[in-house]
Amino acid sequence: MKKILLLIILYNILLIISFNYNIKKVIYYWKNINKIAIPYDLDDFSYIKKYEMIYLLNKNIHKNIYNFISSNSIPKIYPNISKKSIWTNEFENVMQPILKNYNTILLEIKNSLKYNNLYLPIGKHYGDEEIKKWKSCNIIKDRSVLNNMNLYFPNTIKLINNLELFYGWLFVSILEPNAYIPKHRGRYNHKLTCHIGIEGLDNCKFIIDNKIIKWEKGNFFVFNDFNYHEVKHEGKENRIVLIFDLFHPELSKKEIEQIKQIGI
Repeated sequence: MKKILLLIILYNILLIISFNYNIKKVIYYWKNINKIAIPYDLDDFSYIKKYEMIYLLNKNIHKNIYNFISSNSIPKIYPNISKKSIWTNEFENVMQPILKNYNTILLEIKNSLKYNNLYLPIGKHYGDEEIKKWKSCNIIKDRSVLNNMNLYFPNTIKLINNLELFYGWLFVSILEPNAYIPKHRGRYNHKLTCHIGIEGLDNCKFIIDNKIIKWEKGNFFVFNDFNYHEVKHEGKENRIVLIFDLFHPELSKKEIEQIKQIGI
């Protein structure tokens, strides 16, 4: 009995520390312990983070967001929205202010190419071999404009930020000739990705759900990043594309505001 009591005390001490000494959160934890599933995969939210997010939104939380956070199903699928892969037609009207100002965006991106230090290897996600062939310049990440990016992309930032459904990540992607980005997918299905063609687009293929899409200069396409996709670049020039993510158009305003509030 003493050992059990000691374990309970130690567990509560650990909870208090995990919740940054917020006793109300610890109480909330015990009241809801049977409602929130324990994560068993790294692609899920951590156990404490689940409680933190639900506690933050509290009684006002949208049912879909609650179910999304509290479940431990993998892959992590946001409920009650379409899982189709291509969404270009649905964004024709939304994208008109961007396309009308394409030349302004093009000029800013071209000028930024003079500064090699802005473009860094995108990472080791898809194998060391591709690191030298795929670079990016992050402009906005986690809904914040990164250091000094306003100096290089002032109009681009303003235009994208003005999109009501802008999710919070904006970057320029450069893919060198003969590069291949293996089949992969994003973590969430409640956000979409938009590509705008800039330069070096010939003989470069974007493949999603066995459908081939080709970039066009001054044009765009939108797809669900959660669907598996890959890129084959068989052209002779660097493929340059502006990329940003968007909220799924079937989300309500309340859902979008709450997703922003919990920072996912």
